[in-house]
Amino acid sequence: MGFTLAWSITLALGNGVGRSPRIVHDSLQRGLAERASRMLFELEPTNAGNYVLLAGIYAEAKIWDEVKRVKKVLEEKGLQKVPGCCWIEAKKRVYSIRSVDEVNPQIELVHALVVKLSEEMMEQGYVPETKSVLYELDTEEKQRVLLGHSEK
Repeated sequence: MGFTLAWSITLALGNGVGRSPRIVHDSLQRGLAERASRMLFELEPTNAGNYVLLAGIYAEAKIWDEVKRVKKVLEEKGLQKVPGCCWIEAKKRVYSIRSVDEVNPQIELVHALVVKLSEEMMEQGYVPETKSVLYELDTEEKQRVLLGHSEK
């Protein structure tokens, strides 16, 4: 447990977690992240999150061949990232919403509300932080991608 936690923290730090907004990915940081990944792959071979973090590090550094390679390994191993989840309390009830939630009968209503709230926030001057979208898309597409993620 202790080694797994230590390597998980190391990998997360390589992915920019807990650092200032000015994230710099030089070869030393990538090397550390790759070493942490190898250790985690040995300790937790079925934890898809470790592979996703490594792919994110490569994407931030724009090393697209490595992103594809890591995602291919995920697919070959039959591993899937656990969907994100958030909880909202309204009128003393707690509601759970998953990022990929096709079972929730009100999911279309939830998505429409998220879009409406986002538009209202942008009218008030909010500017979505699109740097966390690690795909080569135009700004509007990146903003749309963020609507389904917690990096808003």
